[in-house]
Amino acid sequence: MTISNQGTDFEVLLVNDNNRTDRYLEIDTTLSNLGYNYFIYNTAVTDDYPDFNFMECFDVVIWYTGNDYTYLKLWDLNSPDDYKFNDQLIQYLDNEGIVWLQGLDFMYDVFGGAPDTFEPGQFVYDYMGIKTYAAQSYVNDGGLGLPQLDAVPQNPLCTLTPVEWVYTALNYADGFEVAPSADSIYRMGPAGYPLDTLYSGVYNQNGLSRIFTLAVETARIDTEQNTDTLFSQVLESFKNISPLTSYTVNL
Repeated sequence: MTISNQGTDFEVLLVNDNNRTDRYLEIDTTLSNLGYNYFIYNTAVTDDYPDFNFMECFDVVIWYTGNDYTYLKLWDLNSPDDYKFNDQLIQYLDNEGIVWLQGLDFMYDVFGGAPDTFEPGQFVYDYMGIKTYAAQSYVNDGGLGLPQLDAVPQNPLCTLTPVEWVYTALNYADGFEVAPSADSIYRMGPAGYPLDTLYSGVYNQNGLSRIFTLAVETARIDTEQNTDTLFSQVLESFKNISPLTSYTVNL
């Protein structure tokens, strides 16, 4: 199979970093509905993560960690004082890469339960734009779970609001305090919810890298129409900033 980017196409790589469920197929459906050129890399099948030479053929990498999974391929665990993404993903980011990280427990996977605070010079602060991994829904909200996300007005990525779930509330969504360099995208809501000062959606640019961290289960948004709307808004925003360089990859 050959995927070509001739400078006018917009290529998306969906990395499924979760071998417990087939929920990534919900995102597969959305990308198909929206008509994007995309490829799925399934770490459960390869037992590895894509390398830089593969990822550089794509304008955006959606790194989906799904629901309640551990031992993610996302992280490099060699530096417990400063956990980073795997080196191939960092190389992609440093070469004008755009990454949309989404799912539950990718922070819990390496840091355990909240809170954890980060400083300038650490990867999570510099690249992800997160100052504090402050709380998780259900665990730190009195057992309520997260009813919805509310879009921050005039954020640079999307306007869909509120984002709700097929459940009454979503458990184990992460709440962050945002570094000064980053944009807050989605606040935990509604107003009056115990964690409503925290954010589950953060967008940050660090040098040439761009990361949108969305710490919820996108495969459990309430309707297919709303899932399609969110993905369309975010990916079209990325399309406007992508260099859209020309590559060909043989699969």
